[in-house]
Amino acid sequence: MDFQRRAHLDTFADILKVAKKGTTKTAILHEANLTRALLHSSLSFLIGSNLLGVDTTNNKIYRTSDKGLRFLKEYNELKRICNRGTTRK
Repeated sequence: MDFQRRAHLDTFADILKVAKKGTTKTAILHEANLTRALLHSSLSFLIGSNLLGVDTTNNKIYRTSDKGLRFLKEYNELKRICNRGTTRK
């Protein structure tokens, strides 16, 4: 089997996509297909960078911030540009 590891930016984008409407840590873990260690380190980075917020009054709901939404928009645009460049011959 050929396993490919995701880059950090891909992992961050996956987490932010899952958390757009607000979700739990467990849902992020499963939907983004992460290990617990990677989830914890990524959440710490995203929260520290203000890309992800935590509502501790509501069962620790994680939600993508406005800054995180801007990150996703730019990330998707870069992926689109890179994919367009690799499909040309």
